[in-house]
Amino acid sequence: ISEVFWLWSVEGPTVLYVNRAYETVFGRSRESVYRDARSWIEGVHPDDREEYVRTCTEALERRQPFRTEYRLRQANGEYRWVLESSVPRLMSDGSVIGYIASAIDITDLKAARMALSNLSGRLMDAQEQERQRLARELHDDVGQRMSSLVMDMVRVIEMLPDAAEDARGEINAVSDQMIALSRDIQVISRRLHS
Repeated sequence: ISEVFWLWSVEGPTVLYVNRAYETVFGRSRESVYRDARSWIEGVHPDDREEYVRTCTEALERRQPFRTEYRLRQANGEYRWVLESSVPRLMSDGSVIGYIASAIDITDLKAARMALSNLSGRLMDAQEQERQRLARELHDDVGQRMSSLVMDMVRVIEMLPDAAEDARGEINAVSDQMIALSRDIQVISRRLHS
């Protein structure tokens, strides 16, 4: 879509000027919109009309600029997303006599935003699946192997002769460290995926 510019007056409302892009984009003569400014609204997608009219009305009442996105029917009957930006035309006393407006096609931008949103969602899902996999691996594999090592250490302690008290103390200390490490692995596993 070419960028469409127009000037409209609050009297009527009346379109005072619209550039040639209007004819190319909408397949209607500029004179048609000069005769009936409301014909613009007929091109707004039915699902977007109420919000569009509300946005314009509120901006006019507050004498403020506005931006709004809506679907607009093109000459070929296809609806495309446009971003309309409008600023009030003010008299010296501050009264609004109309708006200067433009609309530009943002259909491709909206499609890109949707694709990015979908990609972000898929990335978050992939991250969650990877956290689940790591949590299971830590819990089921590493945690079980640590428990098995602790039990092996207990058997080694039991096999030591009574005279090997120093070795027994050292092995008990290592066993305690292994138990603490096993608990830490469980905590990490739960943090990754409760």
